[in-house]
Amino acid sequence: MSRTVNIEVYCDVGHSDEPEVFGVASEHRADLPKPFDAPLQEWVRENFSGIEKGDSIPEAGVMEYEPDGEIIEFRKTANSQ
Repeated sequence: MSRTVNIEVYCDVGHSDEPEVFGVASEHRADLPKPFDAPLQEWVRENFSGIEKGDSIPEAGVMEYEPDGEIIEFRKTANSQ
């Protein structure tokens, strides 16, 4: 049975002093797919590149996954549309 975890999105200053958009899982669970960070960051960049430095979107999306398995999908939530 699949599970979901909320994704939070932030925009901060990156290494080159340019705005950098990134996402984090709202909970760190032992059964999250490994690795999941690279696909998460790619999805965040594709969907939230327009947010400004200092902005954040709590519960911007959801990652559905199989415990200790694969990512099924990322999807935006209603408050991030």
